[in-house]
Amino acid sequence: MDNPSKLLPVALTTTIILLLLLTVPAAAPATNYVTVNVRIESLNSGTIWYGKVTLPDSSFTVTATSGNSYTLSSMQCPLGALEKASQQGGFSYQLSDAWISWDLFVSTINNDGNIVYFVNGGFPNYGAGYGWLNNVGDLDEGDEVLWFIYGSGYTGSWDYKPLKIEVNSERIPYDGTLEVTVKYATGNYPNPTWSAASGVRVKAGNVTLGTTNSSGLLRVNVKNAGLNPGSYEVYAEPANASQHYIRSNRITIEIYSPGGYTEEQRKALNQAKEVLDTSGNVAEAYQLLLSKGIISKELPTLPASLYTKLAEIYGPNLERFPSFEGRIQLLYAFGITSLTG
Repeated sequence: MDNPSKLLPVALTTTIILLLLLTVPAAAPATNYVTVNVRIESLNSGTIWYGKVTLPDSSFTVTATSGNSYTLSSMQCPLGALEKASQQGGFSYQLSDAWISWDLFVSTINNDGNIVYFVNGGFPNYGAGYGWLNNVGDLDEGDEVLWFIYGSGYTGSWDYKPLKIEVNSERIPYDGTLEVTVKYATGNYPNPTWSAASGVRVKAGNVTLGTTNSSGLLRVNVKNAGLNPGSYEVYAEPANASQHYIRSNRITIEIYSPGGYTEEQRKALNQAKEVLDTSGNVAEAYQLLLSKGIISKELPTLPASLYTKLAEIYGPNLERFPSFEGRIQLLYAFGITSLTG
């Protein structure tokens, strides 16, 4: 039998370890995040704001116009997305707790009222805060939350429907064809029905490209449509007041010049060369070339192995690369933003 005097230190040590384990605080659960798209559209004021917001699954507190504060369990709800968007976009909104007893009601955005919301084109049958969290749970990655403002004092029809667009490509040559397909949504979240939106106006920036056919399709030659090389936001909107549609999402397309440059592009090319010669600022030269469609943001056809090979071939002697714009694009792709420091 072991000597009890020898066992005592072992038992004491074990007890101390157990006590330490019991007193160590448990690790807090990791915070999960989702990124969703938010748009604020107004019948009278156009697009108020659009962009992406990243939402934690942690609680947040809002205050109604009554002065009462409310804490919701997760920011990953349409109301949380509106709160985060207002912080990023600098617009205001107000909440009412007097309309319905079981949820908060968004009464104004930028001091304008009569507001509804949609998620992925569908109209939810519950509020954007407590109602959403109790009936749906958290928003999913990539969801779109659309807030639409009819306007204070609005007395017309409440049947405006969200539009969405798709394009055949986000990179189109200067003499190429852009195809825009437009659909509108009807029905409730989470299963709205999407149908072809005929006769709606399609724009690229401030340029009107035309209206969609009976299949919701508009096909244009970008050069003939008056679009020069560069980047444009494409979207669809009602062509007239009788079309009860809500302006669509926006897709950025890039029109590039596959061959000779326009006069404007040649000027930008010379300006970029001057920038590099005088200051060595690769980033500034890159932005000049990018803004005029001389180069693209990415080199999607070049695999990483080719970058490595080009670096082996040219190394510090990149001035021997076949074209100036090619050198700038590769320098920027290599992470070199200045030749002076």
